[in-house]
Amino acid sequence: MDTNICIAAGWPFKQVITYSDWNPVASPYPVPEQVITNYLESKDFYFTPTAGHFSLLINFADFDDKGTIGSIASSGPVTSCTYAGQITNTMVPPGDITVTNNRLQVRVTATDDTNCHVYIGWRTITLTWQAWPAP
Repeated sequence: MDTNICIAAGWPFKQVITYSDWNPVASPYPVPEQVITNYLESKDFYFTPTAGHFSLLINFADFDDKGTIGSIASSGPVTSCTYAGQITNTMVPPGDITVTNNRLQVRVTATDDTNCHVYIGWRTITLTWQAWPAP
């Protein structure tokens, strides 16, 4: 691949994606501290990302009531029935990211506050996915 083409195309290739309003479980829950798990995924890159040639930045994440993206846990004062668990400006360890075809994905969990049992999920998660071709 011609290095000049990569530079002109904006290497590394970035995708800023916002995932919003995902509250799939409504009350009442039959089990205390309900946990849901899913995967957040990038869009297709024109190449297959390889180890050492991608990164993921959590710009902002707002959970109901707490959650994780990869191994990064939300923090902040979690009080019953509020969107309080947040993650800001944090890099996800590369080992937490999976390559699937030409996309990257990361596991996300949301955990309910045991005192609330109203909703579980997140309001907004904004991620910056980056990848660049291996030399």
